[in-house]
Amino acid sequence: LKSTVRDAAAIGAQATILVTGKQASEAVVLDVINEIVHTGECLGMFSSEEQAMLVSEALEDSAKKRGYPLTLEGKQKYLCDRVKDALHFVLCFPLQGVLPIVARRFPVLQAVCHWIHFLPWPSQSFELVAAKRLQERNVKME
Repeated sequence: LKSTVRDAAAIGAQATILVTGKQASEAVVLDVINEIVHTGECLGMFSSEEQAMLVSEALEDSAKKRGYPLTLEGKQKYLCDRVKDALHFVLCFPLQGVLPIVARRFPVLQAVCHWIHFLPWPSQSFELVAAKRLQERNVKME
């Protein structure tokens, strides 16, 4: 996550991050995602030296063209907005148990995310659909 955030801040690299299982139920991971989705704030995950490097590398031309002041705070805001625009998250966790906790503890995620609910599938149904999709794409199954 840290290297992906660094790339998004430094060069505006677009990325979609898939968070599943245990990761999706860890408060620390959800705290970071919540901050990035809400404000783009990500500099707290870096040491002071790393923060200074990211801010110093902030493209002054790009920041200036987009109307950000070339102060320390302006560059930090530019980086946060850049991260917020570049990163997308897919959170996968069971409806029972984790979802109600996430909804209560992280209201921003509930407010700004698009929620898609899937009911559990029997293993046989899942395997049949997967096999059909793979066959359509000429992928050999083992």
